[in-house]
Amino acid sequence: MMMVADESLENKKQHKGNTCKNRFCPICAWKKSRKDALALSVMMAYLKQEEEKEFIFLTLTAPNVTAEELNDEIDHYNQSFQRLMQRQEVKRIVKGC
Repeated sequence: MMMVADESLENKKQHKGNTCKNRFCPICAWKKSRKDALALSVMMAYLKQEEEKEFIFLTLTAPNVTAEELNDEIDHYNQSFQRLMQRQEVKRIVKGC
């Protein structure tokens, strides 16, 4: 990384950097996540202001399964999610997913 500093060397900032672009590299992954978060933030701010939409963040978790059961579990989770989205209470507030 190439850094630029003032004469007292107290204030520094990055000027250039050669990154490996490996998704498992901590520095490259951190940079990519910052870039993606900024893009998502801008999009969400636009939708909130212009389209008057609000966002609901939902995390669904489940216990781990063996490799043999994985396809059946994925199908079950997809069907369960579809049932959730078809409920009247959810349909009233959710406009897309």
